[in-house]
Amino acid sequence: MFDYISALYYGESLGICRPSPLDKPVEIGEKELVRHLERINAAMGGEFSEQLLRSLRVVLEGCRLEGFHSGVHIGGQLTLSILGDLQ
Repeated sequence: MFDYISALYYGESLGICRPSPLDKPVEIGEKELVRHLERINAAMGGEFSEQLLRSLRVVLEGCRLEGFHSGVHIGGQLTLSILGDLQ
């Protein structure tokens, strides 16, 4: 069985995060975003597009981390609630 506690402690991958939607778009909205970025690259040039892409990666990664932290917090609160009811 995978040891999630050790993986979190040692900063190892949990294997639950999928690749960035900018690298491997899966959903329709992600594919549409990549098409828009390609059009921006063609119209505005490479330097602007690279800066925009870096900014989007930072924002998307921040959202992903915020979602993970929120899920951990909710899971912890749920666990505490369940264990509190047992006593």
